[in-house]
Amino acid sequence: MNLREKLFVEVRKGTKVTLSESDLNKMDRMYERELAQYDNRKVMTPYRKEPKRAFLAQLRDYAFERILDRHLYTFSHVLVIPNPYGVAKQTALILFNSSKEYKVRYRVFGDNGNDFVGESSYTTRHRVAILGLYFERSNTVDLSLIDREGKVVKHRVIRIFVSEVPENQKDLVMEVEGDKSAAMPLLAVNGAAFSPLVFDADGAIRYSMQLRTYKMGMIPMPNGHVLLADRTANIVNSMGKIQPCRYHEMDYMGRVYRTYILNEPIGTALAQHDSSLYLVTSSDGEHYNDCILTMDMNTGEIVRRIKLIDLLGEKYHTGKEWLLFSAMEYHAGKLLLTFKRIHTIAQLDLESGKLDWVLAPKSIWQDTELEAIALKTEGADIEMGRPDKAVWMDEHELLIYSTGTKGAVDGGYNDAEHSAVLRVSIDEAAGTYVQESKKDCLKTMQFGSALYTKEYNKYFHLTGITQDRTTELHSQIQLVNGENGEVEKTFKLTKNFLWAWEFHPDIPSFCVGMGLHDQTEFGKLPTPEEFHGAMPEKTDQRIRGTFFGNVHLCENLLQYSMLPGAVEKLYFKGEHKTYVQDYSQLRMGRRKEIFAVQVDGLEPGEYDMYLQFQGKIRKLRNELRVK
Repeated sequence: MNLREKLFVEVRKGTKVTLSESDLNKMDRMYERELAQYDNRKVMTPYRKEPKRAFLAQLRDYAFERILDRHLYTFSHVLVIPNPYGVAKQTALILFNSSKEYKVRYRVFGDNGNDFVGESSYTTRHRVAILGLYFERSNTVDLSLIDREGKVVKHRVIRIFVSEVPENQKDLVMEVEGDKSAAMPLLAVNGAAFSPLVFDADGAIRYSMQLRTYKMGMIPMPNGHVLLADRTANIVNSMGKIQPCRYHEMDYMGRVYRTYILNEPIGTALAQHDSSLYLVTSSDGEHYNDCILTMDMNTGEIVRRIKLIDLLGEKYHTGKEWLLFSAMEYHAGKLLLTFKRIHTIAQLDLESGKLDWVLAPKSIWQDTELEAIALKTEGADIEMGRPDKAVWMDEHELLIYSTGTKGAVDGGYNDAEHSAVLRVSIDEAAGTYVQESKKDCLKTMQFGSALYTKEYNKYFHLTGITQDRTTELHSQIQLVNGENGEVEKTFKLTKNFLWAWEFHPDIPSFCVGMGLHDQTEFGKLPTPEEFHGAMPEKTDQRIRGTFFGNVHLCENLLQYSMLPGAVEKLYFKGEHKTYVQDYSQLRMGRRKEIFAVQVDGLEPGEYDMYLQFQGKIRKLRNELRVK
């Protein structure tokens, strides 16, 4: 039976049809030719071709739209597609048509009342995005069809099965202590050794992505999407370090909308507002994370650079990582900046490009130009040892996670036994602050943060890496009552996490098709340098797969797996010109990484490729042809 026959199968009343991963792959191949016009490759090679993630998302979405065009399914006979985009096993998509406009409200029944509720928009072409499913069970999902007057006109219950927990996400929440009935929002965490996931008040995983992530991980954006650093395309940055060069803007269903190719050493602090994405990079190629980029998300163009030495002065400009720029948050035309090493929180006015104020222990900015804008207090000096992250609770109050560590800069602060979460009120007009409270929490050296949820009037104290590494406990999250300050729950985790945030997926936007767009990738890497002179001695000895292999082409990026420090150079030898990509500055690594090189900028023509290994070159099996 082919796919078209399978889609036209007659179903019984009140049942559902499910498509497997194999079925979805067949649909992709069926419609790939129709979308071939969106393939902008300028490079040809016999090596394996790998489509862009944004193209694959559009292709899959296009297939779902074609199913709806056939009017095969109704509310009584729905099509259920588990993991529709292949990267989030705990999601599903329900497709059906209706004669009138309705919306669908669904409820995934959870343990101990931890239900997940979602709702689509009014339409006759229904794509209902289901999230909040449990691993390793047949989930019960209650569906209600609702008319324009808000009346439930039909109701049914279906079951959706999700398979086993991925190995790197098993047993993440080791223990949950405290009040089982204490309510809280779903919490998303992204780890150094596990993919992004979300857990509920019981510590059960209710959403996850099956993707390899970099230390920057998956960072939430105010537009409801996330920015994912892609570990399958790396470069050597200006600091001589390996880092991703490809970043995807995607939603929680796994659909990639836009991809950015960046030849910058991007740090972990990020903020976004409308079409502006604020990133942290190096100011001069010699210092880490001391420059703020503003990128236009619609074009990928870097429209502004703000060097932090111009704002903060020379006093602490020593060493490569002189700031430890650990966090950034956008609010009302301002950026809230956290500089960990210099014990400072600062507010940057984006219009003027100047600092409004700095918040730090008094001695930090004493006798400098910034002393004039340093916030003052009538009480005791702020107890802020190497802050990891500051966020706004409201218009005037900050929530600051202090690691409680003295560090390298003398701020009048000594090491403490605990880290702490501070509440600090800011009066910008008067230039003053008041430390309202300080709540101790488990000691950490880095990746500590705090969240306030206004809906529940509760705080999360987030210890990403515990100081004591002699036990299975590697990180910890506490839920704190906002009225009495008591700890209601403690989640003990067996792995470190880097980021945590409230999980509020924009379900209606997931229930709408992406449409077709030919411009989904922005930015380019530099073309390899032209090579002049004699190439090294050639040898016919093959290089082992443990050092180099898996060559493939993703549109105009040539990618390959390579052990850092093994391969010295990669040559592209053409009839008229030869180019070289230099990796000789890399130290020997312990595992292979996937590197990328931009090859569409080579002069048109055919190129043989050679690897330089241990001073000699070896010719690769296949060639490149550039249009």
